[in-house]
Amino acid sequence: MRINNAIFHSRDKAEHRRCIVACILKGTSVHANKEYNWLAPAWWKSFHFELYKELKEDDQFMFGAIYRYKPPASEPRHPSAPDYVFAFRGTMLTHARPCLDLYHNCKVVTNDLRNCRHFHRAVNEINGIVKTGTDVSVWLAGHSLGASFALDVGRHMMIKMDRNLPTYLFIPPQVSMAPVIKLLGFSNKIKNVLYEWSCKWKYALGNTKELRCHSERMEELFRKLSPWQPQLYVHEEDIVCQGFIDYFEQRERLFDRYP
Repeated sequence: MRINNAIFHSRDKAEHRRCIVACILKGTSVHANKEYNWLAPAWWKSFHFELYKELKEDDQFMFGAIYRYKPPASEPRHPSAPDYVFAFRGTMLTHARPCLDLYHNCKVVTNDLRNCRHFHRAVNEINGIVKTGTDVSVWLAGHSLGASFALDVGRHMMIKMDRNLPTYLFIPPQVSMAPVIKLLGFSNKIKNVLYEWSCKWKYALGNTKELRCHSERMEELFRKLSPWQPQLYVHEEDIVCQGFIDYFEQRERLFDRYP
Protein backbone atom coordinates (compact mmCIF):
# COMPACT_ATOMS: atom_id res chain seq x y z
CA MET A 1 0.00 0.00 0.00
CA ARG A 2 2.95 2.35 0.55
CA ILE A 3 3.74 2.35 -3.20
CA ASN A 4 0.13 3.07 -4.14
CA ASN A 5 -0.09 5.98 -1.73
CA ALA A 6 3.16 7.42 -3.11
CA ILE A 7 1.76 7.31 -6.64
CA PHE A 8 -1.51 8.79 -5.50
CA HIS A 9 0.11 11.74 -3.77
CA SER A 10 2.26 12.43 -6.82
CA ARG A 11 -0.90 12.96 -8.87
CA ASP A 12 0.42 16.24 -10.29
CA LYS A 13 2.84 14.21 -12.44
CA ALA A 14 1.28 13.21 -15.76
CA GLU A 15 2.78 9.71 -15.73
CA HIS A 16 1.30 8.96 -12.32
CA ARG A 17 -2.12 10.17 -13.41
CA ARG A 18 -1.83 7.91 -16.43
CA CYS A 19 -1.05 4.92 -14.21
CA ILE A 20 -4.02 5.61 -11.94
CA VAL A 21 -6.43 5.93 -14.86
CA ALA A 22 -5.00 2.83 -16.59
CA CYS A 23 -5.58 0.78 -13.43
CA ILE A 24 -9.16 1.99 -13.13
CA LEU A 25 -9.78 1.08 -16.78
CA LYS A 26 -8.31 -2.36 -16.22
CA GLY A 27 -10.58 -2.83 -13.25
CA THR A 28 -13.57 -1.80 -15.36
CA SER A 29 -12.81 -4.47 -17.95
CA VAL A 30 -12.30 -7.11 -15.26
CA HIS A 31 -15.52 -6.08 -13.52
CA ALA A 32 -17.47 -6.47 -16.79
CA ASN A 33 -16.36 -10.11 -16.95
CA LYS A 34 -18.66 -11.91 -14.51
CA GLU A 35 -16.29 -14.86 -14.27
CA TYR A 36 -13.49 -12.77 -12.77
CA ASN A 37 -15.22 -9.64 -11.50
CA TRP A 38 -14.37 -10.50 -7.88
CA LEU A 39 -10.80 -9.51 -8.76
CA ALA A 40 -11.77 -6.06 -10.00
CA PRO A 41 -12.08 -3.89 -6.84
CA ALA A 42 -8.36 -4.03 -6.07
CA TRP A 43 -7.67 -2.06 -9.27
CA TRP A 44 -9.47 1.05 -7.99
CA LYS A 45 -9.54 0.62 -4.20
CA SER A 46 -5.75 0.92 -4.08
CA PHE A 47 -6.18 4.58 -5.07
CA HIS A 48 -9.12 5.20 -2.70
CA PHE A 49 -11.85 5.05 -5.32
CA GLU A 50 -15.15 3.25 -4.92
CA LEU A 51 -17.53 1.94 -7.57
CA TYR A 52 -20.27 4.55 -7.62
CA LYS A 53 -22.42 3.26 -10.47
CA GLU A 54 -22.27 0.85 -13.39
CA LEU A 55 -23.06 2.32 -16.80
CA LYS A 56 -25.52 0.02 -18.51
CA GLU A 57 -28.82 0.12 -20.35
CA ASP A 58 -31.99 -1.93 -19.96
CA ASP A 59 -30.19 -4.86 -21.59
CA GLN A 60 -27.83 -4.92 -18.54
CA PHE A 61 -24.86 -4.66 -20.90
CA MET A 62 -22.19 -2.80 -18.90
CA PHE A 63 -20.16 -0.49 -21.13
CA GLY A 64 -18.49 1.52 -18.40
CA ALA A 65 -18.57 2.60 -14.78
CA ILE A 66 -18.45 5.68 -12.57
CA TYR A 67 -15.96 5.79 -9.69
CA ARG A 68 -16.04 8.18 -6.76
CA TYR A 69 -12.94 9.30 -4.90
CA LYS A 70 -13.31 8.53 -1.21
CA PRO A 71 -10.07 8.87 0.76
CA PRO A 72 -9.93 7.60 4.36
CA ALA A 73 -10.76 10.10 7.08
CA SER A 74 -7.17 9.98 8.31
CA GLU A 75 -5.78 11.10 4.94
CA PRO A 76 -6.21 14.68 3.63
CA ARG A 77 -7.82 15.02 0.23
CA HIS A 78 -5.34 15.71 -2.54
CA PRO A 79 -6.25 18.99 -4.31
CA SER A 80 -5.73 17.50 -7.80
CA ALA A 81 -7.83 14.41 -7.20
CA PRO A 82 -11.06 14.14 -9.22
CA ASP A 83 -14.40 13.70 -7.50
CA TYR A 84 -15.49 11.18 -10.14
CA VAL A 85 -13.91 9.13 -12.91
CA PHE A 86 -16.01 7.93 -15.85
CA ALA A 87 -14.31 4.84 -17.29
CA PHE A 88 -15.41 3.23 -20.58
CA ARG A 89 -14.14 -0.26 -21.31
CA GLY A 90 -12.91 -1.55 -24.65
CA THR A 91 -14.38 -4.17 -26.98
CA MET A 92 -15.00 -7.52 -25.28
CA LEU A 93 -15.61 -10.33 -27.76
CA THR A 94 -15.78 -12.80 -24.86
CA HIS A 95 -18.76 -10.94 -23.39
CA ALA A 96 -22.17 -12.61 -23.33
CA ARG A 97 -23.35 -10.26 -26.11
CA PRO A 98 -20.33 -9.31 -28.24
CA CYS A 99 -22.60 -8.26 -31.11
CA LEU A 100 -23.39 -5.05 -29.20
CA ASP A 101 -19.71 -4.11 -29.05
CA LEU A 102 -19.33 -4.88 -32.76
CA TYR A 103 -22.39 -2.73 -33.44
CA HIS A 104 -20.80 0.22 -31.65
CA ASN A 105 -17.50 -0.40 -33.44
CA CYS A 106 -19.39 0.04 -36.70
CA LYS A 107 -20.71 3.34 -35.38
CA VAL A 108 -17.11 4.43 -34.76
CA VAL A 109 -16.31 3.69 -38.42
CA THR A 110 -19.33 5.70 -39.60
CA ASN A 111 -18.66 8.51 -37.06
CA ASP A 112 -22.12 7.98 -35.58
CA LEU A 113 -21.31 7.01 -32.00
CA ARG A 114 -23.07 10.12 -30.69
CA ASN A 115 -26.38 8.70 -31.88
CA CYS A 116 -26.59 5.75 -29.52
CA ARG A 117 -28.12 5.17 -26.09
CA HIS A 118 -24.77 4.56 -24.41
CA PHE A 119 -23.52 8.02 -25.38
CA HIS A 120 -26.68 9.74 -24.15
CA ARG A 121 -26.65 7.73 -20.92
CA ALA A 122 -23.08 8.83 -20.18
CA VAL A 123 -23.82 12.49 -20.97
CA ASN A 124 -26.93 12.47 -18.76
CA GLU A 125 -24.98 10.95 -15.86
CA ILE A 126 -22.24 13.60 -16.18
CA ASN A 127 -24.80 16.40 -16.38
CA GLY A 128 -26.45 15.11 -13.23
CA ILE A 129 -23.12 15.13 -11.38
CA VAL A 130 -21.68 18.45 -12.56
CA LYS A 131 -24.95 20.24 -11.82
CA THR A 132 -24.44 19.49 -8.13
CA GLY A 133 -21.71 22.15 -8.02
CA THR A 134 -19.33 24.14 -10.18
CA ASP A 135 -16.31 22.79 -8.30
CA VAL A 136 -17.11 19.12 -9.00
CA SER A 137 -14.18 17.55 -10.85
CA VAL A 138 -14.79 14.77 -13.40
CA TRP A 139 -12.25 12.79 -15.38
CA LEU A 140 -13.07 10.80 -18.53
CA ALA A 141 -11.13 7.69 -19.50
CA GLY A 142 -11.50 5.01 -22.14
CA HIS A 143 -9.69 2.16 -23.82
CA SER A 144 -10.18 1.24 -27.51
CA LEU A 145 -13.94 1.45 -28.16
CA GLY A 146 -14.29 3.10 -24.77
CA ALA A 147 -11.79 5.76 -25.82
CA SER A 148 -14.16 6.70 -28.65
CA PHE A 149 -16.97 7.11 -26.12
CA ALA A 150 -14.75 9.23 -23.85
CA LEU A 151 -13.64 11.34 -26.83
CA ASP A 152 -17.18 12.02 -28.02
CA VAL A 153 -18.50 12.68 -24.50
CA GLY A 154 -15.65 15.07 -23.70
CA ARG A 155 -16.11 16.89 -26.99
CA HIS A 156 -19.85 17.21 -26.35
CA MET A 157 -19.31 18.62 -22.86
CA MET A 158 -16.84 21.19 -24.20
CA ILE A 159 -18.99 22.33 -27.13
CA LYS A 160 -22.42 22.30 -25.49
CA MET A 161 -21.61 23.17 -21.88
CA ASP A 162 -18.16 24.78 -22.06
CA ARG A 163 -17.04 22.16 -19.54
CA ASN A 164 -13.38 21.19 -19.92
CA LEU A 165 -13.07 17.64 -18.56
CA PRO A 166 -9.61 16.00 -18.28
CA THR A 167 -9.74 13.08 -20.72
CA TYR A 168 -7.44 10.05 -21.05
CA LEU A 169 -7.62 8.01 -24.25
CA PHE A 170 -5.83 4.66 -24.53
CA ILE A 171 -5.52 3.14 -28.03
CA PRO A 172 -8.43 5.14 -29.50
CA PRO A 173 -9.61 3.86 -32.91
CA GLN A 174 -8.83 6.01 -35.92
CA VAL A 175 -10.32 5.15 -39.31
CA SER A 176 -7.59 5.71 -41.89
CA MET A 177 -5.50 4.09 -44.59
CA ALA A 178 -2.46 3.84 -42.29
CA PRO A 179 -2.85 0.10 -41.48
CA VAL A 180 -3.33 -0.74 -45.19
CA ILE A 181 -0.30 1.32 -46.20
CA LYS A 182 1.82 -0.40 -43.56
CA LEU A 183 0.53 -3.85 -44.58
CA LEU A 184 1.43 -3.19 -48.22
CA GLY A 185 4.96 -2.30 -47.16
CA PHE A 186 5.20 1.06 -48.92
CA SER A 187 8.45 2.95 -48.42
CA ASN A 188 8.47 6.18 -46.44
CA LYS A 189 8.95 8.12 -49.67
CA ILE A 190 5.82 6.65 -51.27
CA LYS A 191 3.88 7.06 -48.04
CA ASN A 192 4.86 10.73 -47.81
CA VAL A 193 3.77 11.30 -51.43
CA LEU A 194 0.39 9.69 -50.73
CA TYR A 195 -0.23 11.81 -47.64
CA GLU A 196 0.87 15.00 -49.38
CA TRP A 197 -1.45 14.27 -52.31
CA SER A 198 -4.28 13.59 -49.86
CA CYS A 199 -3.70 16.92 -48.07
CA LYS A 200 -3.67 18.83 -51.34
CA TRP A 201 -6.86 17.12 -52.47
CA LYS A 202 -8.62 17.98 -49.19
CA TYR A 203 -7.39 21.56 -49.46
CA ALA A 204 -8.78 21.85 -52.99
CA LEU A 205 -12.14 20.42 -51.91
CA GLY A 206 -12.24 22.80 -48.96
CA ASN A 207 -12.03 25.78 -51.31
CA THR A 208 -15.08 24.74 -53.31
CA LYS A 209 -18.27 26.68 -52.74
CA GLU A 210 -20.17 23.66 -51.51
CA LEU A 211 -17.71 22.90 -48.72
CA ARG A 212 -16.79 26.45 -47.73
CA CYS A 213 -19.71 26.78 -45.30
CA HIS A 214 -18.84 23.42 -43.78
CA SER A 215 -15.23 24.57 -43.29
CA GLU A 216 -16.43 27.71 -41.53
CA ARG A 217 -18.55 25.63 -39.14
CA MET A 218 -15.57 23.38 -38.46
CA GLU A 219 -13.39 26.39 -37.68
CA GLU A 220 -15.94 27.55 -35.12
CA LEU A 221 -15.99 24.10 -33.53
CA PHE A 222 -12.20 23.99 -33.39
CA ARG A 223 -12.23 27.39 -31.69
CA LYS A 224 -14.57 26.08 -28.99
CA LEU A 225 -12.58 22.88 -28.57
CA SER A 226 -9.11 24.43 -28.49
CA PRO A 227 -8.93 24.74 -24.63
CA TRP A 228 -9.71 21.00 -24.30
CA GLN A 229 -6.59 18.87 -24.61
CA PRO A 230 -7.26 15.14 -24.13
CA GLN A 231 -4.30 12.93 -23.28
CA LEU A 232 -3.66 10.43 -26.08
CA TYR A 233 -1.81 7.15 -25.50
CA VAL A 234 -1.12 5.05 -28.60
CA HIS A 235 1.14 2.19 -29.70
CA GLU A 236 2.79 2.10 -33.10
CA GLU A 237 2.18 -1.66 -33.52
CA ASP A 238 -1.55 -1.44 -32.84
CA ILE A 239 -3.44 -1.11 -36.14
CA VAL A 240 -6.46 0.38 -34.36
CA CYS A 241 -4.67 3.64 -33.56
CA GLN A 242 -2.01 3.82 -36.29
CA GLY A 243 -4.03 6.53 -37.99
CA PHE A 244 -3.34 8.92 -35.12
CA ILE A 245 0.39 8.28 -35.23
CA ASP A 246 0.61 8.78 -38.99
CA TYR A 247 -1.57 11.89 -38.83
CA PHE A 248 0.64 13.69 -36.31
CA GLU A 249 3.85 12.54 -37.99
CA GLN A 250 2.71 13.79 -41.39
CA ARG A 251 1.40 17.04 -39.93
CA GLU A 252 4.78 17.77 -38.35
CA ARG A 253 6.49 16.92 -41.64
CA LEU A 254 4.25 19.31 -43.57
CA PHE A 255 4.79 22.06 -40.99
CA ASP A 256 8.53 21.64 -41.38
CA ARG A 257 8.26 21.75 -45.16
CA TYR A 258 5.76 24.62 -45.34
CA PRO A 259 6.44 26.75 -42.22
